[in-house]
Amino acid sequence: MKPTGNVTFLFTDIEGSTRLSQEFPEKLPAALERHNLILKEALESNNGFIFNIIGDSFYCAFENAIDAVKAAVEMQTGLRKRKLGWSFDQSKDRHSFRKC
Repeated sequence: MKPTGNVTFLFTDIEGSTRLSQEFPEKLPAALERHNLILKEALESNNGFIFNIIGDSFYCAFENAIDAVKAAVEMQTGLRKRKLGWSFDQSKDRHSFRKC
């Protein structure tokens, strides 16, 4: 559901994804599919509203900042538990927040 009132935004991005796509071109499509599923599950289970996806970046909004933090923690936990096809020593999924 689209949030209203005071909204917390959550933005994600895979740091170094361009380099990773060059180093692992055959693995990238399946890895991004798994990445996106993990993020969508975490966002939806914490009342997140995805208003845009560009490449590997998600743009999300929450009515509640606590839900945004919970979603970010679930994303990080989920990504670390599941293999995406490259090492997490090689990439970092970044999350940033802004409350408006």
